[in-house]
Amino acid sequence: MNKTIAVFLFLLCYLSTYSQKNIEISDNKRDQFFFEKMPEYITKFGLEDLRNTRDSLRIRIWSRNSTIEVKQQNGVKAYLTQWVRWQDPIINKVEFESKISRQLLDSLLAYDITTIPEDDKWGIDGSYVNIEISTPENYRTYTYWSPRLNESDNRFKVAKIAILKNQILNTQQYHQEFVETLPPGGYGLSSGHIDRFLPEGSTESSLYQEVKKRMQLKLGINEHTSHTKFPLFIVDMMPCYMEGLNKYELSEVKEIKILTQDDKENIIYGTMSRNGVVIITSKK
Repeated sequence: MNKTIAVFLFLLCYLSTYSQKNIEISDNKRDQFFFEKMPEYITKFGLEDLRNTRDSLRIRIWSRNSTIEVKQQNGVKAYLTQWVRWQDPIINKVEFESKISRQLLDSLLAYDITTIPEDDKWGIDGSYVNIEISTPENYRTYTYWSPRLNESDNRFKVAKIAILKNQILNTQQYHQEFVETLPPGGYGLSSGHIDRFLPEGSTESSLYQEVKKRMQLKLGINEHTSHTKFPLFIVDMMPCYMEGLNKYELSEVKEIKILTQDDKENIIYGTMSRNGVVIITSKK
């Protein structure tokens, strides 16, 4: 009896929330999975539930670590939401000016973003593009797996949409700017670990301080240097990151060697040494 009442209350709550908007979910299992997980996603990344909006048109395009959203209601606004890390994510939001927002919306509509049907193609290597479309009367979501320009019809359109949103909003630039604000650490990014000097006021070991000084003199590295310009660090023949040097004191170290990209010995470390190499040999 209690279970029946609970189910009834859930349905009543659900219907009262969404009864004014037709919710269209396809038979595609990926669309259904996304729809089920969406409340968790929008809460985690600080997004609005488009099933509840009353704007004349809302479009949201999901990528692996970001969303692009276009809102049409008394004008047009576009928003970029980026994040790193699934647990306790770091989030960055950007709002674009009306002219760029309008250009993006016109481009999306030119490729029929609101009417493209779902797609059941799937693969192993690739990534998804999930699109939400919301009007005052209807809500729908559909998913495409790694669409390409050399494919036909709707898959071509979705591939073009994915390219256009990045080109018009210059999302790569905003991604790089966002990454440069992150403290040292691993975030699961394609660029790998974020390496830079520890924040001002951090406790630094005597080895860390010495390597930092030598890097500034020989490699020109400073607190403003991009993480993409940091050297490769090797401690006792094992690669590490600069923050790992903070575990050691100078008294524990036998030798510190810093190679520039022009040193002949640098070649044995391959492309990872394109910014130089810091080699630490301990007394162990």
